[in-house]
Amino acid sequence: MVYVEDTTFDIRQASNRQYIYLVVHTTLIITSDKPSFTKMKIVAIFFIVIAAVVMIHHVEGRRRNVDNERKEAFRNKIRKYERKEKCRRNNGYEKDGCLNCKDACNTDVAGQEYIDINGVCSGNNTCCKPCSDTCGGSFTGPMGSFTSPNFPSNYCNNQDCYFNITVEDGDRVMLNFTTLHTAFDGDFLQIYNGEIEDTFETFLYRGGPYPPTEIDVSDNPSSNKIIVHLHSDETQTQPGFQVTYKTFW
Repeated sequence: MVYVEDTTFDIRQASNRQYIYLVVHTTLIITSDKPSFTKMKIVAIFFIVIAAVVMIHHVEGRRRNVDNERKEAFRNKIRKYERKEKCRRNNGYEKDGCLNCKDACNTDVAGQEYIDINGVCSGNNTCCKPCSDTCGGSFTGPMGSFTSPNFPSNYCNNQDCYFNITVEDGDRVMLNFTTLHTAFDGDFLQIYNGEIEDTFETFLYRGGPYPPTEIDVSDNPSSNKIIVHLHSDETQTQPGFQVTYKTFW
C-alpha cells in the first residue's frame, strides 16, 4: 500500500492516473531543495520511469483481457462438447426438446422423422424427432385455431390428417390461414363442407406458399361438420398450415 497526502491505494492495482500522481508528487518532494539543473535531470528520469510504468500497466491489462477471452472460449468449447456427449450417451435425448442429433433425419417408411427447426444440436447435426402415428383433431367451439403436425417444422410423410369442426345448424365458418404451404406433387390441403361421403362444397390447395388466405365456408343444410384434410405422400414435405376459425350466422 502507498500513502500520499491522505490518499491510500494499492500500487499493484493502481490506475495510470494514480501512477502519474505518485511519480509527480514524489518528484516534487525529491527536487524541492535541489538546484535547477539537477531538478531537470531528476524530472526527466522520473518521466521516463512513468512512461515505462504506464506501458507495463497497459500491457498487463491487455494480457488479462486476452486471458479472460481465452478462458471464455475454452468454457464455450467444453459446453459444446458436453452437449454433444450428452446427445450421444442418451441416444440423442435432451430435455431442451431435441430427441435425435443426426447428420440427416430418417424419412423412410420404416422410421419416419422430421427436422425440428426449433431444436438445437451440437456442431452441424440436425435435430430430428419421430413422426407421430396420429394427427388431426376435433373442435366444437365457436372459435379456435390449429396447425399441421410439427408446425412450423415440416409435416411428415405418408399421413392423412383430418381436423373436424362441428358447428351449430345454420352457422357459417370463416377460416383464416396465416400460413398455407404444401409440397406440390402428391400433397394437398382440402376443406370439405360436410361429410366426406356427401361433399357440399370443397376447397383444394397444392403447393405454395400462399399469401394469407380467408375462406368463407357457407352453411350445408345436410351437415354441421367442416373437415380440413391434409394429405402427404412419401416424398418432399413443407411446413403445412396455421389457421384460425370462427363461426357466424
